Amino acid sequence: MYIDAHCDSAARDIGIKSLKKMPAFHLDYERLAGQIGVQFFAFFFDEKKFGESLPGQINCSMNWLRADMERNDDLIMPLLWREQLENPLQTFGLMGIEGGAFINGSMRILDAFFQQGMRFLGLTWNYTNCIGGGALEEGGLTVFGREVVARCEELGIIVDAAHLNRQSFGDLLQTVQKPFIVSHTCCDAVHPHLRNLTDEQLRCLADKGGVAGITFARKFIGGAENMEMLGRHIAHAVNVAGIEHIGIGSDFDGTDLVYGIEGMQDWKKLDALLEKQGFKSSAREKILGDNFLRILKEILPQEE
Repeated sequence: MYIDAHCDSAARDIGIKSLKKMPAFHLDYERLAGQIGVQFFAFFFDEKKFGESLPGQINCSMNWLRADMERNDDLIMPLLWREQLENPLQTFGLMGIEGGAFINGSMRILDAFFQQGMRFLGLTWNYTNCIGGGALEEGGLTVFGREVVARCEELGIIVDAAHLNRQSFGDLLQTVQKPFIVSHTCCDAVHPHLRNLTDEQLRCLADKGGVAGITFARKFIGGAENMEMLGRHIAHAVNVAGIEHIGIGSDFDGTDLVYGIEGMQDWKKLDALLEKQGFKSSAREKILGDNFLRILKEILPQEE
């Protein structure tokens, strides 16, 4: 089962009517169906721009995406419960939110969004919020932030550390009881970037049973920003963290992509890239989906 741990397609343009067929986007349902087992859909809206209207904006967008997937259930279905993963032939969409500012210090809001279908949470975007410090600012996890992590683990929401600063990442390691993910990142040792993981972070993530999704974001890859450089990041991450702890988080429709990938239609190029890197079939399956599948099966809630 192929799994992509991050895209911004559902938040790219709130005026779109459906993601069924969007050739101008990096992906749509028609390209996902039969190719991707689970697509993570992140909702991101700049908290400094939307302010107090942020929860309402996200709520409307989540309701739209869930209804849109249900209208196109021959192509994709919302993934809400662990039991749904027993159908390996189905394509699923997993909904989550990138940046926890919308919670605004209220656990009641977190619970309400879980009921709406949120199944992963990026604790911060690049700013510092009520949960902790984002990549561009200072501060670690707050007391409330630690409570949010615990509540996510209780409900069955996957914790995503993709935009945390170094201090908040360290605090998270001291807080989590279950595996967490870094949905879209690359390796700082291959190309220094504040959003890329250091070798120490990769090892600590692996020690917690987590998974890092290597991204197609051109600015994270560096160098010639081509498929070969992408392969270098994947190989380095596997060498440091281990084959069980690396996956893919494309960042489709959220950034300029590495040269050689123009959208979901090029997903299968990854298999050829990994084979060229020397990864055997079983290892490629882990990177391209099975590692994130393990996280989903462990963290997602069981249907009541």
